[in-house]
Amino acid sequence: FKMRKAASLSQRYYSRTSLKSIPTPTLVTFSTIMSRAVHLGKPLVAIRLWNIMRRQTNFFSACSSVPNSLRIIPDVRAANILMNCYAKLGYVDLAKDLLLQMKTGGEDVPIMHPNIVTFNTLLDACFKAGELDDALAVKEQLEGSGIFPDARTYTTLIATVARKASSASGANDPTLAFSLLQEMQALDIRPNGMTYSALIDACGRCRRSDLALKGLRLMADQKAKERVLLGIPVNQNHTLPQEVGAWTAAI
Repeated sequence: FKMRKAASLSQRYYSRTSLKSIPTPTLVTFSTIMSRAVHLGKPLVAIRLWNIMRRQTNFFSACSSVPNSLRIIPDVRAANILMNCYAKLGYVDLAKDLLLQMKTGGEDVPIMHPNIVTFNTLLDACFKAGELDDALAVKEQLEGSGIFPDARTYTTLIATVARKASSASGANDPTLAFSLLQEMQALDIRPNGMTYSALIDACGRCRRSDLALKGLRLMADQKAKERVLLGIPVNQNHTLPQEVGAWTAAI
C-alpha cells in the first residue's frame, strides 16, 4: 500500500513538472545535431533538422513578438552548416540562394557577413555539380566582398575545371586550371599537394598525360625553390602537404 501511494504521488508530481522541466531546443542544439549528421554522411537528415528548427514558434522569422533573448536566430556557423549540406548534395541553386539570404536577409537566416568558409563551401557545391561557370561567379563575389581567397578556394576551382562543357572552358580543355594555378601563385597563395592533385586530375579528364606530367614538374620546381629558400639540405626530404595525392593522380 505504501509503495502504491508513493508511486501515485510520484506520478502526480512528474505530471505537474515534466512539461516545465523539458529544456527548449536552442540554436546550439540544432547546430550540433546537424553538424553530427553531416559528419555521418546524412546531409538530408541535417536539412530536415533545419526545417524542424524553422517550424519552432521562437524561430526568428516565425514570430516577432518573442523577445530576442528567447528567439532562435541563426548565425554564420549555423548558416555554413546548412551550406555544407547543400554542398554535399550538389544543390547549387539552394546554396546560392542561402548566400543571397545571408547578404539581404530571408526566411532561413537574417542578414550576416559570409566568411571564407561560406564561399569555399559554396564552391564545394559547384564542384559536386560540375558547374564551373557558377564557381567562377562565386569567386567574383568572394573578391567583391573583400575576402582574400586561400589555397582551398583555388584548389576547388581547379578541381571543377573540365568536368563538363561551360562558357569558361571546354569539356576537354585544362588550360583554365593552369591559369588558376598561376593566379594563386601571383597572389602568394602556396599550392599544396591537393592543388596539384586537382590540376593533374583535370588533365587526366582531358586525356592530356603530357600536361599531367607538366603539373608534376611544376610541383617539383616549387619544392626545389622552397628547399633553397628554407635552407633545407639536399639529403633531407622535403614534401608538400598531401603530396602523395598528386603522385597518385599522375599514376
